[in-house]
Amino acid sequence: MIKQSILLTVACLSFAFVDANESNLDKARLLITSFFEKPKTLQANFIQHILDENNRIIESMNGKFYVDKPQKVRWEYLEPYEQIFLADGINFISYDIDLKQVIIKSQKQIFNQSQVILFLNDDELLEYYKIEKISQKADIFWITLKSIEDNQSNNQFLLGFSEGLLVQILLVDTIGQTININFKDIKINEPIPASLFTLEIPSGTDVIGQSMPVN
Repeated sequence: MIKQSILLTVACLSFAFVDANESNLDKARLLITSFFEKPKTLQANFIQHILDENNRIIESMNGKFYVDKPQKVRWEYLEPYEQIFLADGINFISYDIDLKQVIIKSQKQIFNQSQVILFLNDDELLEYYKIEKISQKADIFWITLKSIEDNQSNNQFLLGFSEGLLVQILLVDTIGQTININFKDIKINEPIPASLFTLEIPSGTDVIGQSMPVN
């Protein structure tokens, strides 16, 4: 069983590129601002497929994610295994329920190393990433973002928008497999219980690292 975190690197995939004129750039900027920067909360279900080099699905999983800006996110796999990634504003916690293992790191330590920055950044996202390419496939408007800092290991990823909402993220993991994350049932600015951003660790769980208190 392949277990994937949200700490993923991204590769360029093949699409029909459209002219990156000012009109399309304006559309891309508006989509990013409207979806990532304006809402205070986001929540959705997702289905994630992992594909091999021949684009054959080798594993599928589903789950939910929740964001409460500026610094809280919960990314939770429900099937075929249970795994939780939780940012509480200070700590970044990964909890593998099957393995009974928790790993705790500083949120700052992982902040610029994953696509978590998309959902948590309370500054202008386009201060950290630039629009590298714009493409169109079927009814999805694709935006390729690239880190302005060249030393970032996962400095590029593709965001797919439809009717103003993020519907897909395309990435490649560290062993070259394509990851396709599809979002559905997206809710914007609806209340999210604070309890979702805390984690009670059951006794008998192996804990690596130590959490810092959250104010």
